[in-house]
Amino acid sequence: MHVDALVEFCRTGELSGLRLGMTVPEVESILGPPKDTRWMHGDEEYQQYRYGSLTLWMFHDNVDRYVEGHLLANIIVRFSEYRPLNLPETIVQHLDHSWENPTIEDTLSALADAGIRVTLEREYIHHDRLHQSFRTGNNSASIVAFDGKVDVIEK
Repeated sequence: MHVDALVEFCRTGELSGLRLGMTVPEVESILGPPKDTRWMHGDEEYQQYRYGSLTLWMFHDNVDRYVEGHLLANIIVRFSEYRPLNLPETIVQHLDHSWENPTIEDTLSALADAGIRVTLEREYIHHDRLHQSFRTGNNSASIVAFDGKVDVIEK
């Protein structure tokens, strides 16, 4: 049975074969080279790999002398009401739901339909905007919403 890639990401923390701890060559074998890379604040230990709406944070593990290069440390899918969702084709081909401008209500419904438990961790108002943070099941992913619209799903 085929399962929506973002629903499965919320369940397992893996996104269409991407999982934390992967090396750059492993990531690029799935997604190809990134459209954009950025070093974080001049820090050579963190680098962002960008694939449209998908951002991967790569971390250089200086502690493990057996690992060369950077390891995948964070997977972030960003949503925007101002521009369309732009994900790599390897992920898009595994989407069953419409993820354009998702509301938190629709997202929570899709996750509940898949049997994924979601917990509201924080909710507050800042600058007249409602901020909500959710955690899925076994801490596989977190979801951040502003004023009822999903902003980020990440692991």
